[in-house]
Amino acid sequence: MRPYLLLSNDDGVQAPGLHFLIEALRPHADLLVMAPDSARSGFGCSITSSHPLTYRVMRREEGLTVCSCSGTPVDCVKMALNLFPDRKPDLVVGGINHGDNSSVNAHYSGTMGVAIEGALQGYPAVAFSLCDHRPDADFTPLRPYLTKLVEKALALKASCIILCQSDLAEKYRGLSSPTCLIATPCDAYRAARMIYQAAPVARVAATEELTYFRLDDYLDDVR
Repeated sequence: MRPYLLLSNDDGVQAPGLHFLIEALRPHADLLVMAPDSARSGFGCSITSSHPLTYRVMRREEGLTVCSCSGTPVDCVKMALNLFPDRKPDLVVGGINHGDNSSVNAHYSGTMGVAIEGALQGYPAVAFSLCDHRPDADFTPLRPYLTKLVEKALALKASCIILCQSDLAEKYRGLSSPTCLIATPCDAYRAARMIYQAAPVARVAATEELTYFRLDDYLDDVR
């Protein structure tokens, strides 16, 4: 059976980064997408308690269901897990965020909120961000990292968070200093502050609770 992935983001269901993520992962897995009906950047791990939530199925095909939700990114994850209980996701995926989520930005990111909520619910989770704030940002260089890192995350089969922060070279010649971290949910915030420091360093550092590393060191077979 193909893997089953739950996707969400904080840029909204119409965001180019989410559409690219669907396109890149659909050949490799069945996808359930539950994303905010509009941008929810900076909502972090917040939830909605002041009014009822609604959702709408926007697209349904074999191996793909896309829904919009009136709530926050974390609301989306909770709603998807409760409304579609027949099949549990093998992986929760946040992104692709249109912009930087390194260092303290991870504290406020709804994209990271997706991954954190997935891990808190007991699922492996990964969040992707592209450090390019241009309106016409090209997500194409992320494609090989997406598929390889999703494969690695599925193989972990553990409750963890992976953040892939991909920076672009000045002249946009591909990925420069791509970095990842893996953390347990309780360490996500402490680890987020470390990722910026780890980015230019080609090393792997591990403790019982935290691992962070250069993405190229982990996925040396991508290129």
